[in-house]
Amino acid sequence: MKTAEIIATGNELIQGEVTNTNATYISQELVRKGLSILYHTTVGDEVVSLGGAIERALERADLVIITGGLGPTRDDVTREAVSLACHRKLVMDKEALAHIQNLFRCRHQEMPESNLRQAMLPKGAILIPNKIGTAPGFCLSLPVDGEGREGLTGKEIICLPGVPEEMKGMFHEWVIPHLERLIPKKRHTLLKKIHIFGLPEALVGEKISYLMSPEANPKVGTMVHEGIITLRLQAEAEEEAKARNMLEGAEQEIRQLLGEAVFGVEEENLGDAVASLLMKHGLTVAVAESCTGGLVCDLLTNVPGISKHLLGGMVVYTVKTKALLTGLPEESIEQIGTVNPEITKLLASAIRERTGADIGLAVTGVAGPTSPHPDIPVGLVYIALATKGKCRDRSSDLSEENQCTVKEFRFSGTRKWIKLLAAKHALNMVRLNLLELERACV
Repeated sequence: MKTAEIIATGNELIQGEVTNTNATYISQELVRKGLSILYHTTVGDEVVSLGGAIERALERADLVIITGGLGPTRDDVTREAVSLACHRKLVMDKEALAHIQNLFRCRHQEMPESNLRQAMLPKGAILIPNKIGTAPGFCLSLPVDGEGREGLTGKEIICLPGVPEEMKGMFHEWVIPHLERLIPKKRHTLLKKIHIFGLPEALVGEKISYLMSPEANPKVGTMVHEGIITLRLQAEAEEEAKARNMLEGAEQEIRQLLGEAVFGVEEENLGDAVASLLMKHGLTVAVAESCTGGLVCDLLTNVPGISKHLLGGMVVYTVKTKALLTGLPEESIEQIGTVNPEITKLLASAIRERTGADIGLAVTGVAGPTSPHPDIPVGLVYIALATKGKCRDRSSDLSEENQCTVKEFRFSGTRKWIKLLAAKHALNMVRLNLLELERACV
Protein backbone atom coordinates (compact mmCIF):
# COMPACT_ATOMS: atom_id res chain seq x y z
CA MET A 1 0.00 0.00 0.00
CA LYS A 2 1.27 3.47 -0.88
CA THR A 3 1.96 5.92 1.90
CA ALA A 4 1.13 9.59 2.31
CA GLU A 5 1.90 12.50 4.57
CA ILE A 6 -0.18 15.66 4.89
CA ILE A 7 1.51 18.95 5.68
CA ALA A 8 -0.47 22.04 6.67
CA THR A 9 1.30 25.38 6.81
CA GLY A 10 0.22 28.57 8.58
CA ASN A 11 1.00 30.39 11.81
CA GLU A 12 -2.73 30.56 12.47
CA LEU A 13 -2.76 26.75 12.65
CA ILE A 14 0.19 26.23 14.98
CA GLN A 15 -1.03 29.04 17.25
CA GLY A 16 -4.46 27.44 17.55
CA GLU A 17 -6.42 30.28 15.96
CA VAL A 18 -7.82 28.08 13.15
CA THR A 19 -8.76 24.39 13.16
CA ASN A 20 -7.19 22.33 10.41
CA THR A 21 -10.25 20.75 8.77
CA ASN A 22 -8.38 20.24 5.50
CA ALA A 23 -6.33 17.35 6.89
CA THR A 24 -9.49 15.52 7.95
CA TYR A 25 -11.02 15.79 4.49
CA ILE A 26 -7.83 14.82 2.67
CA SER A 27 -7.15 11.86 4.96
CA GLN A 28 -10.60 10.42 4.41
CA GLU A 29 -10.28 10.75 0.65
CA LEU A 30 -6.79 9.21 0.54
CA VAL A 31 -7.84 6.23 2.66
CA ARG A 32 -10.70 5.59 0.25
CA LYS A 33 -8.12 5.44 -2.51
CA GLY A 34 -6.11 2.83 -0.64
CA LEU A 35 -3.29 5.01 0.69
CA SER A 36 -1.94 4.72 4.21
CA ILE A 37 -1.57 8.04 6.06
CA LEU A 38 1.70 8.06 8.01
CA TYR A 39 1.83 11.58 9.42
CA HIS A 40 -0.02 14.87 9.79
CA THR A 41 2.48 17.71 10.09
CA THR A 42 1.74 21.36 10.87
CA VAL A 43 4.39 24.01 10.20
CA GLY A 44 4.48 27.78 10.52
CA ASP A 45 5.06 30.34 7.78
CA GLU A 46 8.85 30.01 7.63
CA VAL A 47 10.69 28.80 4.53
CA VAL A 48 13.46 26.79 6.18
CA SER A 49 11.10 25.05 8.65
CA LEU A 50 8.61 24.15 5.93
CA GLY A 51 11.39 23.06 3.59
CA GLY A 52 12.78 20.77 6.27
CA ALA A 53 9.34 19.29 6.88
CA ILE A 54 8.97 18.59 3.16
CA GLU A 55 12.39 16.88 3.02
CA ARG A 56 11.49 14.61 5.95
CA ALA A 57 8.10 13.81 4.43
CA LEU A 58 9.71 12.83 1.13
CA GLU A 59 12.06 10.45 2.95
CA ARG A 60 9.21 8.51 4.55
CA ALA A 61 6.18 8.79 2.27
CA ASP A 62 5.36 8.24 -1.40
CA LEU A 63 2.89 11.11 -1.59
CA VAL A 64 3.13 14.48 0.18
CA ILE A 65 0.15 16.82 0.12
CA ILE A 66 0.68 20.39 1.33
CA THR A 67 -2.14 22.84 2.06
CA GLY A 68 -1.72 26.58 2.56
CA GLY A 69 0.97 29.11 1.81
CA LEU A 70 0.06 29.73 -1.85
CA GLY A 71 -1.23 33.27 -1.45
CA PRO A 72 0.37 36.51 -2.71
CA THR A 73 1.84 37.81 0.57
CA ARG A 74 5.32 37.43 2.03
CA ASP A 75 4.21 34.86 4.57
CA ASP A 76 2.98 32.53 1.80
CA VAL A 77 6.16 30.48 1.44
CA THR A 78 5.08 27.06 0.16
CA ARG A 79 6.43 27.63 -3.36
CA GLU A 80 9.81 28.70 -2.01
CA ALA A 81 9.91 25.82 0.47
CA VAL A 82 9.20 23.21 -2.22
CA SER A 83 11.85 24.85 -4.41
CA LEU A 84 14.32 24.62 -1.53
CA ALA A 85 13.54 21.03 -0.58
CA CYS A 86 13.47 19.69 -4.15
CA HIS A 87 16.22 21.84 -5.63
CA ARG A 88 13.87 23.09 -8.34
CA LYS A 89 14.05 26.67 -9.58
CA LEU A 90 10.82 28.70 -9.52
CA VAL A 91 9.67 29.71 -13.00
CA MET A 92 6.72 31.71 -14.29
CA ASP A 93 3.80 29.53 -15.40
CA LYS A 94 2.01 31.28 -18.26
CA GLU A 95 -1.29 29.43 -17.73
CA ALA A 96 -1.33 30.32 -14.03
CA LEU A 97 -0.56 33.96 -14.80
CA ALA A 98 -3.31 34.15 -17.41
CA HIS A 99 -5.83 32.73 -14.94
CA ILE A 100 -4.93 35.24 -12.23
CA GLN A 101 -5.05 38.16 -14.66
CA ASN A 102 -8.43 37.04 -15.95
CA LEU A 103 -9.86 36.85 -12.42
CA PHE A 104 -8.93 40.48 -11.80
CA ARG A 105 -10.36 41.56 -15.14
CA CYS A 106 -13.65 39.88 -14.29
CA ARG A 107 -13.67 41.72 -10.97
CA HIS A 108 -12.91 45.02 -12.74
CA GLN A 109 -9.85 45.42 -10.55
CA GLU A 110 -6.21 46.13 -11.29
CA MET A 111 -3.99 43.18 -10.39
CA PRO A 112 -1.42 44.03 -7.68
CA GLU A 113 2.16 43.18 -8.60
CA SER A 114 2.41 40.82 -5.62
CA ASN A 115 -0.05 38.44 -7.27
CA LEU A 116 2.68 37.61 -9.81
CA ARG A 117 4.24 35.44 -7.07
CA GLN A 118 1.31 33.07 -7.32
CA ALA A 119 2.18 32.20 -10.92
CA MET A 120 5.70 31.09 -9.94
CA LEU A 121 5.90 27.28 -9.82
CA PRO A 122 8.81 24.86 -9.35
CA LYS A 123 10.31 23.86 -12.67
CA GLY A 124 8.59 20.77 -14.04
CA ALA A 125 5.48 21.18 -11.89
CA ILE A 126 2.01 20.61 -13.35
CA LEU A 127 -0.57 23.32 -12.72
CA ILE A 128 -3.68 22.42 -10.70
CA PRO A 129 -6.38 24.93 -11.71
CA ASN A 130 -8.22 26.92 -9.05
CA LYS A 131 -11.64 27.93 -10.35
CA ILE A 132 -12.49 30.06 -7.31
CA GLY A 133 -9.41 31.97 -6.16
CA THR A 134 -6.12 33.33 -7.40
CA ALA A 135 -3.92 30.66 -5.80
CA PRO A 136 -3.17 27.88 -8.29
CA GLY A 137 -2.03 24.53 -6.97
CA PHE A 138 0.65 22.37 -8.48
CA CYS A 139 1.90 18.80 -8.62
CA LEU A 140 5.59 17.94 -8.77
CA SER A 141 6.82 14.42 -9.56
CA LEU A 142 10.28 13.48 -8.37
CA PRO A 143 12.35 10.48 -9.54
CA VAL A 144 13.27 7.71 -7.12
CA ASP A 145 16.86 6.55 -6.84
CA GLY A 146 17.25 3.00 -8.04
CA GLU A 147 14.25 0.95 -9.06
CA GLY A 148 10.91 2.65 -9.24
CA ARG A 149 8.07 1.34 -7.12
CA GLU A 150 4.82 -0.14 -8.30
CA GLY A 151 2.12 2.45 -9.02
CA LEU A 152 3.80 5.69 -8.02
CA THR A 153 7.06 5.59 -9.96
CA GLY A 154 8.48 8.39 -7.89
CA LYS A 155 7.70 10.79 -5.12
CA GLU A 156 4.71 13.09 -5.61
CA ILE A 157 4.21 16.50 -4.05
CA ILE A 158 0.78 18.08 -4.42
CA CYS A 159 0.30 21.66 -3.19
CA LEU A 160 -3.17 23.12 -2.65
CA PRO A 161 -4.55 26.37 -1.16
CA GLY A 162 -5.47 26.45 2.51
CA VAL A 163 -8.95 27.90 1.93
CA PRO A 164 -11.20 24.82 2.42
CA GLU A 165 -13.67 25.68 -0.34
CA GLU A 166 -10.88 26.12 -2.89
CA MET A 167 -8.92 23.09 -1.68
CA LYS A 168 -11.89 20.69 -1.76
CA GLY A 169 -12.92 21.74 -5.26
CA MET A 170 -9.41 21.25 -6.60
CA PHE A 171 -8.99 17.96 -4.77
CA HIS A 172 -12.23 16.57 -6.14
CA GLU A 173 -11.75 17.76 -9.72
CA TRP A 174 -8.02 17.22 -10.18
CA VAL A 175 -6.29 15.30 -7.38
CA ILE A 176 -8.66 12.32 -7.18
CA PRO A 177 -8.60 11.61 -10.94
CA HIS A 178 -4.81 12.08 -10.89
CA LEU A 179 -4.36 9.52 -8.12
CA GLU A 180 -6.72 7.07 -9.80
CA ARG A 181 -4.52 7.17 -12.89
CA LEU A 182 -1.35 6.62 -10.87
CA ILE A 183 -2.41 3.95 -8.41
CA PRO A 184 -3.59 0.58 -9.73
CA LYS A 185 -6.90 -0.28 -8.04
CA LYS A 186 -6.09 -3.76 -6.76
CA ARG A 187 -7.98 -3.46 -3.50
CA HIS A 188 -11.07 -1.59 -2.42
CA THR A 189 -11.14 0.27 0.90
CA LEU A 190 -14.50 1.13 2.43
CA LEU A 191 -15.15 3.05 5.64
CA LYS A 192 -18.05 3.24 8.05
CA LYS A 193 -18.75 5.02 11.32
CA ILE A 194 -20.99 3.58 14.05
CA HIS A 195 -22.09 5.82 16.93
CA ILE A 196 -22.71 4.79 20.54
CA PHE A 197 -24.08 6.63 23.54
CA GLY A 198 -24.62 5.74 27.18
CA LEU A 199 -21.73 3.31 27.72
CA PRO A 200 -18.21 4.13 29.01
CA GLU A 201 -15.51 3.96 26.35
CA ALA A 202 -13.59 1.34 28.33
CA LEU A 203 -16.62 -0.94 28.49
CA VAL A 204 -17.20 -0.56 24.75
CA GLY A 205 -13.55 -1.45 24.18
CA GLU A 206 -13.85 -4.56 26.36
CA LYS A 207 -16.98 -5.78 24.60
CA ILE A 208 -15.49 -5.47 21.11
CA SER A 209 -11.82 -6.04 21.97
CA TYR A 210 -11.41 -9.07 19.70
CA LEU A 211 -12.60 -6.97 16.75
CA MET A 212 -9.84 -4.42 17.38
CA SER A 213 -6.80 -6.64 16.84
CA PRO A 214 -4.19 -5.19 14.43
CA GLU A 215 -4.73 -8.11 12.05
CA ALA A 216 -8.51 -7.71 11.91
CA ASN A 217 -10.27 -6.91 8.66
CA PRO A 218 -12.34 -4.78 8.96
CA LYS A 219 -10.10 -2.76 11.25
CA VAL A 220 -12.01 -1.19 14.15
CA GLY A 221 -10.90 1.90 16.08
CA THR A 222 -12.60 4.18 18.60
CA MET A 223 -12.82 7.92 19.07
CA VAL A 224 -14.85 10.09 21.45
CA HIS A 225 -16.32 13.47 20.58
CA GLU A 226 -18.78 15.48 22.69
CA GLY A 227 -19.84 12.45 24.68
CA ILE A 228 -20.40 10.24 21.62
CA ILE A 229 -18.26 7.13 21.09
CA THR A 230 -17.65 6.45 17.42
CA LEU A 231 -16.32 3.18 16.05
CA ARG A 232 -14.39 3.62 12.80
CA LEU A 233 -14.56 0.55 10.56
CA GLN A 234 -12.21 0.07 7.59
CA ALA A 235 -12.64 -2.95 5.33
CA GLU A 236 -10.28 -3.92 2.50
CA ALA A 237 -10.93 -6.49 -0.22
CA GLU A 238 -10.16 -7.13 -3.87
CA GLU A 239 -13.82 -6.64 -4.75
CA GLU A 240 -15.94 -3.72 -3.55
CA ALA A 241 -18.95 -5.95 -2.90
CA LYS A 242 -16.86 -8.17 -0.62
CA ALA A 243 -15.56 -5.16 1.33
CA ARG A 244 -19.14 -3.92 1.72
CA ASN A 245 -20.30 -7.31 2.98
CA MET A 246 -17.45 -7.32 5.49
CA LEU A 247 -18.55 -3.93 6.82
CA GLU A 248 -22.16 -5.05 7.10
CA GLY A 249 -21.15 -8.21 8.95
CA ALA A 250 -18.98 -6.27 11.39
CA GLU A 251 -21.76 -3.75 12.00
CA GLN A 252 -24.25 -6.51 12.74
CA GLU A 253 -21.81 -8.10 15.18
CA ILE A 254 -21.20 -4.77 16.93
CA ARG A 255 -24.94 -4.15 17.26
CA GLN A 256 -25.37 -7.57 18.86
CA LEU A 257 -22.54 -6.87 21.30
CA LEU A 258 -23.57 -3.31 22.25
CA GLY A 259 -27.34 -3.48 21.81
CA GLU A 260 -29.36 -0.30 22.13
CA ALA A 261 -26.27 1.77 22.92
CA VAL A 262 -25.78 1.91 19.13
CA PHE A 263 -27.91 4.79 17.86
CA GLY A 264 -26.66 5.68 14.41
CA VAL A 265 -24.14 5.47 11.60
CA GLU A 266 -22.13 7.89 9.47
CA GLU A 267 -23.37 11.47 10.08
CA GLU A 268 -26.44 10.56 12.18
CA ASN A 269 -26.65 12.14 15.63
CA LEU A 270 -28.93 11.63 18.63
CA GLY A 271 -31.38 14.21 17.32
CA ASP A 272 -31.64 12.25 14.08
CA ALA A 273 -32.18 8.99 15.97
CA VAL A 274 -34.98 10.41 18.12
CA ALA A 275 -36.64 12.15 15.19
CA SER A 276 -36.53 8.96 13.13
CA LEU A 277 -38.32 6.98 15.86
CA LEU A 278 -40.90 9.71 16.41
CA MET A 279 -41.64 9.81 12.69
CA LYS A 280 -41.73 6.03 12.42
CA HIS A 281 -44.40 5.71 15.11
CA GLY A 282 -46.25 8.96 14.51
CA LEU A 283 -45.55 10.23 18.03
CA THR A 284 -44.95 13.71 19.41
CA VAL A 285 -42.78 15.25 22.12
CA ALA A 286 -42.67 18.52 24.06
CA VAL A 287 -39.82 19.76 26.23
CA ALA A 288 -39.47 21.82 29.41
CA GLU A 289 -35.86 22.88 29.96
CA SER A 290 -34.21 24.63 32.86
CA CYS A 291 -30.42 24.21 32.96
CA THR A 292 -30.14 23.29 29.28
CA GLY A 293 -31.81 26.54 28.25
CA GLY A 294 -33.40 25.23 25.04
CA LEU A 295 -30.49 23.07 23.89
CA VAL A 296 -32.62 19.90 23.67
CA CYS A 297 -35.04 21.65 21.32
CA ASP A 298 -32.13 23.05 19.36
CA LEU A 299 -30.70 19.58 18.76
CA LEU A 300 -34.10 18.32 17.64
CA THR A 301 -34.91 21.25 15.37
CA ASN A 302 -31.68 20.62 13.43
CA VAL A 303 -33.55 17.68 11.87
CA PRO A 304 -35.71 18.48 8.82
CA GLY A 305 -39.34 17.46 9.19
CA ILE A 306 -39.33 17.47 12.99
CA SER A 307 -42.05 20.17 13.12
CA LYS A 308 -44.80 17.53 12.97
CA HIS A 309 -43.38 15.72 15.98
CA LEU A 310 -41.89 18.40 18.23
CA LEU A 311 -44.94 20.25 19.50
CA GLY A 312 -43.02 22.86 21.42
CA GLY A 313 -40.65 23.70 24.22
CA MET A 314 -40.47 26.01 27.19
CA VAL A 315 -37.38 27.30 28.97
CA VAL A 316 -38.49 27.16 32.62
CA TYR A 317 -35.36 28.85 33.90
CA THR A 318 -36.86 30.62 36.91
CA VAL A 319 -39.14 29.71 39.78
CA LYS A 320 -41.80 31.91 38.21
CA THR A 321 -41.81 30.06 34.89
CA LYS A 322 -41.76 26.69 36.64
CA ALA A 323 -44.81 27.78 38.62
CA LEU A 324 -46.47 29.05 35.45
CA LEU A 325 -46.09 25.69 33.75
CA THR A 326 -46.89 23.38 36.66
CA GLY A 327 -49.55 25.49 38.37
CA LEU A 328 -47.77 25.17 41.72
CA PRO A 329 -47.30 28.27 43.90
CA GLU A 330 -43.82 29.75 43.70
CA GLU A 331 -43.47 29.30 47.45
CA SER A 332 -44.08 25.57 47.13
CA ILE A 333 -41.46 25.19 44.41
CA GLU A 334 -38.91 27.11 46.44
CA GLN A 335 -39.66 24.95 49.46
CA ILE A 336 -39.31 21.70 47.48
CA GLY A 337 -36.29 22.95 45.52
CA THR A 338 -35.95 23.89 41.87
CA VAL A 339 -33.40 21.12 41.24
CA ASN A 340 -35.46 18.25 42.51
CA PRO A 341 -36.69 14.95 41.02
CA GLU A 342 -40.34 15.64 41.93
CA ILE A 343 -40.32 19.10 40.37
CA THR A 344 -38.72 17.68 37.24
CA LYS A 345 -41.44 15.02 37.00
CA LEU A 346 -44.11 17.68 37.43
CA LEU A 347 -42.55 19.74 34.64
CA ALA A 348 -42.48 16.75 32.29
CA SER A 349 -46.11 15.90 33.01
CA ALA A 350 -47.20 19.51 32.71
CA ILE A 351 -45.52 20.17 29.36
CA ARG A 352 -47.05 16.98 27.97
CA GLU A 353 -50.54 17.84 29.20
CA ARG A 354 -50.36 21.49 28.11
CA THR A 355 -49.26 20.63 24.56
CA GLY A 356 -51.06 17.33 24.13
CA ALA A 357 -47.80 15.58 23.26
CA ASP A 358 -47.34 11.85 23.57
CA ILE A 359 -44.10 12.40 25.46
CA GLY A 360 -43.18 15.14 27.92
CA LEU A 361 -39.48 15.71 28.64
CA ALA A 362 -38.03 17.92 31.37
CA VAL A 363 -34.50 18.81 32.50
CA THR A 364 -33.41 20.59 35.68
CA GLY A 365 -29.95 20.91 37.16
CA VAL A 366 -26.97 23.05 38.10
CA ALA A 367 -24.62 23.73 35.21
CA GLY A 368 -22.14 25.80 37.22
CA PRO A 369 -19.56 27.09 37.51
CA THR A 370 -20.96 27.56 41.02
CA SER A 371 -24.12 26.34 42.71
CA PRO A 372 -26.64 28.70 44.32
CA HIS A 373 -27.56 25.88 46.69
CA PRO A 374 -24.89 24.77 49.18
CA ASP A 375 -26.37 21.27 49.35
CA ILE A 376 -26.66 20.78 45.57
CA PRO A 377 -23.37 20.14 43.73
CA VAL A 378 -22.51 21.55 40.32
CA GLY A 379 -23.32 18.95 37.69
CA LEU A 380 -26.35 17.45 39.42
CA VAL A 381 -29.06 17.02 36.76
CA TYR A 382 -32.51 15.44 36.79
CA ILE A 383 -34.20 14.33 33.59
CA ALA A 384 -37.85 13.25 33.62
CA LEU A 385 -39.98 11.58 31.00
CA ALA A 386 -43.79 11.58 31.05
CA THR A 387 -45.76 9.36 28.68
CA LYS A 388 -49.34 8.34 28.08
CA GLY A 389 -48.23 4.79 28.58
CA LYS A 390 -50.04 3.47 25.51
CA CYS A 391 -48.99 1.77 22.32
CA ARG A 392 -50.22 4.10 19.60
CA ASP A 393 -51.16 1.29 17.20
CA ARG A 394 -52.49 -1.20 19.74
CA SER A 395 -55.55 -1.14 21.97
CA SER A 396 -53.81 -2.63 24.99
CA ASP A 397 -52.34 -0.33 27.66
CA LEU A 398 -48.72 -0.79 28.54
CA SER A 399 -49.03 0.98 31.86
CA GLU A 400 -51.09 3.51 33.71
CA GLU A 401 -52.31 6.54 31.76
CA ASN A 402 -49.69 9.04 32.98
CA GLN A 403 -46.43 7.24 33.56
CA CYS A 404 -43.52 9.45 34.63
CA THR A 405 -39.96 8.42 35.32
CA VAL A 406 -36.97 10.48 36.44
CA LYS A 407 -33.23 9.80 36.42
CA GLU A 408 -30.42 11.49 38.30
CA PHE A 409 -27.11 12.31 36.61
CA ARG A 410 -23.88 13.74 37.98
CA PHE A 411 -21.76 15.43 35.36
CA SER A 412 -18.48 17.29 35.68
CA GLY A 413 -16.77 19.87 33.52
CA THR A 414 -17.48 23.33 32.22
CA ARG A 415 -20.92 24.92 32.12
CA LYS A 416 -21.25 24.31 28.38
CA TRP A 417 -20.11 20.71 28.74
CA ILE A 418 -22.62 19.94 31.48
CA LYS A 419 -25.41 21.50 29.41
CA LEU A 420 -24.42 19.46 26.35
CA LEU A 421 -24.24 16.17 28.26
CA ALA A 422 -27.58 16.85 29.93
CA ALA A 423 -29.24 17.59 26.59
CA LYS A 424 -27.83 14.47 24.96
CA HIS A 425 -28.82 12.24 27.88
CA ALA A 426 -32.31 13.73 27.70
CA LEU A 427 -32.56 12.84 24.02
CA ASN A 428 -31.22 9.39 24.77
CA MET A 429 -33.92 8.85 27.40
CA VAL A 430 -36.53 9.60 24.76
CA ARG A 431 -34.80 7.28 22.29
CA LEU A 432 -34.66 4.37 24.74
CA ASN A 433 -38.29 4.93 25.71
CA LEU A 434 -39.34 4.80 22.07
CA LEU A 435 -37.34 1.59 21.54
CA GLU A 436 -39.04 0.06 24.59
CA LEU A 437 -42.41 1.09 23.21
CA GLU A 438 -41.45 -0.42 19.87
CA ARG A 439 -40.67 -3.76 21.48
CA ALA A 440 -43.90 -3.75 23.47
CA CYS A 441 -45.97 -3.03 20.40
CA VAL A 442 -44.59 -5.91 18.36
